[in-house]
Amino acid sequence: MIPGSGVAGEGVAGSRTQGVLRNQDAMAVLGVALGIGIQWIGDIGIQRNVQNELTTTYAREIADILARGNGVLVIIRMQEWSQEDFNGMRARTLLGVSIQEGLTQQGALNSWQQTPRYLRGAADGWRTFDQFLWIDPSR
Repeated sequence: MIPGSGVAGEGVAGSRTQGVLRNQDAMAVLGVALGIGIQWIGDIGIQRNVQNELTTTYAREIADILARGNGVLVIIRMQEWSQEDFNGMRARTLLGVSIQEGLTQQGALNSWQQTPRYLRGAADGWRTFDQFLWIDPSR
């Protein structure tokens, strides 16, 4: 029996298969959430960078969180020009992506806001803002 798996006789190959399947499930949920959730950014380059971070850097952690039955709050930290240009537009860039586990979206947000952390700030003439995406564990 593989410790902690509850499955007899699978060995290492079985545990790898379970890990891959769990990761595929998490990535399917993540794909749906990303498709719905980050379109509001409006910038294809930023959307791709966020998706890349979530499907590479955070993929395993997201899969583990969802496997525990918890949700994932995705924090997208961006910066934009402080002043609009002559067309009323503001340039935006991605500063970073983080995730926070929680039973509920509000609980994860509260944990995120109450935990001291060092975050990359905006350049001169820019301002920072955060956008949030909730990946519900029931999807």
